[in-house]
Amino acid sequence: MVITPLEIEGHEFRKKMMGCDPEEVKAFLGLVAVEFEKLVVANSKMQEEVTELRERLGELRERERMLKETMLTAQKLSVEMKEESARARAALIKEGELKAEQIIGHAQKRVGELESMISDLKVERDAFETSLKTMLEQHLRLIDMRQEGEDVAARLRFMRTRKQAASAGGTESAPAE
Repeated sequence: MVITPLEIEGHEFRKKMMGCDPEEVKAFLGLVAVEFEKLVVANSKMQEEVTELRERLGELRERERMLKETMLTAQKLSVEMKEESARARAALIKEGELKAEQIIGHAQKRVGELESMISDLKVERDAFETSLKTMLEQHLRLIDMRQEGEDVAARLRFMRTRKQAASAGGTESAPAE
């Protein structure tokens, strides 16, 4: 049963002989009613505060939950970013290695081509030197043959001249050059 301050203040007691002084009881009940009213008001305020604090606590718990979720999401993102970074780094390294292998392969191919060209040029040089040597030898032979031919021609002239001189008069004359 809930008693209000008005009920306390307005409560009537039965009168008996040798009972309490009705005025004193009334004064005491008035005092109790005032104090009880203060307690009811204080209790009401405290109930309001408790309600507000519970609401605030609910809000704070919701914020805490959201912060925890945000932190978990941030941690997951951080891990994912690290993993993605590691994958990207590995891909770049692999791509760099492939390009390096291609460059080395191209360079080795080019070295082979250059060595082949050098070898071909050496063969051409040797063939040219042999051809030049053969041509020079042929020219030397031609020069030798020309000189021999001139010597033979000179002897033949000398012999003709002697023969003509002998048939002309029997005397030898000096060769005409």
